[in-house]
Amino acid sequence: MNQFLDVTLRAKLIVGGIGLIFIIFLLFLLYKKKLTANFALGWIGITLLAVSAVIVPSLMKFLTRFSGVRFGALAVSLYAFVFIFAVLIIFSIKISQLSQQTRKAAQMLGILEMEIERMKKASEQNESSGHIK
Repeated sequence: MNQFLDVTLRAKLIVGGIGLIFIIFLLFLLYKKKLTANFALGWIGITLLAVSAVIVPSLMKFLTRFSGVRFGALAVSLYAFVFIFAVLIIFSIKISQLSQQTRKAAQMLGILEMEIERMKKASEQNESSGHIK
């Protein structure tokens, strides 16, 4: 089973470099306020976990034994699928929340516009009735 879990030094350096670039990019997005802190921390944590799973062989062995998968690459694919599915669910929840907030904001805007129109009409009636007297 060890032969399927071995990762070359070159692959470890590539994965580590990509992970470092990704974390720097996330910090840049956080600095530019394109990403919120809770999302940035989540992505950084997941990046560190993914990179450490490749760099630290004992973690990869644990993950393959835990999932019952015989090959390391298959375990990585399985966990990647689960991760992507979880991210899709989280984004679906956020989109649903934003959709509800947008609907409420549109309703409030409509109510406020009706109130402004009502106040304008009342003001115009008061002005016109004031000129007649």
